[in-house]
Amino acid sequence: MPEFKMFRAFRTCNCLHSRTRLRASVIWFLAAAAVTWSVVGGKAAADDTEITRPTRSMQLERAGDQEPKIKDPPYTPKSTRELARELTPMQFKVTQKEETEPAFRNEYWDNKKDGVYRCIVCGQALFSSDTKYKSGTGWPSFYDPIEKQKVGFKTDNYLFYTRIEVHCSRCNAHLGHVFDDGPRDKTGKRYCMNSAALKFEPKPASKADAPSTETEDGTTDTGEQSADEQAGSEQAEDDQTAGQSATVEDVAARRSSAPSQRVDF
Repeated sequence: MPEFKMFRAFRTCNCLHSRTRLRASVIWFLAAAAVTWSVVGGKAAADDTEITRPTRSMQLERAGDQEPKIKDPPYTPKSTRELARELTPMQFKVTQKEETEPAFRNEYWDNKKDGVYRCIVCGQALFSSDTKYKSGTGWPSFYDPIEKQKVGFKTDNYLFYTRIEVHCSRCNAHLGHVFDDGPRDKTGKRYCMNSAALKFEPKPASKADAPSTETEDGTTDTGEQSADEQAGSEQAEDDQTAGQSATVEDVAARRSSAPSQRVDF
């Protein structure tokens, strides 16, 4: 009987020891899981931070040096009849009927001036001359729009050939198509646009671009006068006007003081 009691006590002790070890194992497992989760979660947060890295515009905005944005004129949607009256036949066919103008026989395919290309229908700024390049296709080509949200896309199935159609995001006017054979050192895209869908706005000339001529004394005339020169020229004009007025008054006085003569016939 004592031996049986001792066996039960030993068995109870082993059970308690097993439960303690089990609890310790569970605690260690939970601790390891918590450490692993914190490490993985921290790495994921770092990855998310890397993905959402501030862009150039965000950095400029934080620095208080925002890049100037091109303003668009207000636009009120117009009916098809109104557009047919305001646009040329080619502009209407391209923007409203999704037709394509002839290559090398359009307005802007070889335009090299600096400026902005706007939508012919609503005036929204679409492309800049900074992204225009010579593609050799006969249509004005750009490798990127001014802003991504300025244009829209849709799939165009034409003669069993799939193309990506490009249209104005504001008035839905058809502009052209985009292809993947653009400059590889840029975006790799070729936005092949119709000149009839665009309106070119030249870049305003700055004072540094104003023409200058060299005078006889070797100085450079930029076409602008200083404040002193302008004031001097105005004073000279006033003096000349006053002199002319005085001369007229003197002549009138001499005529009035001269004796009158009567001539008989």
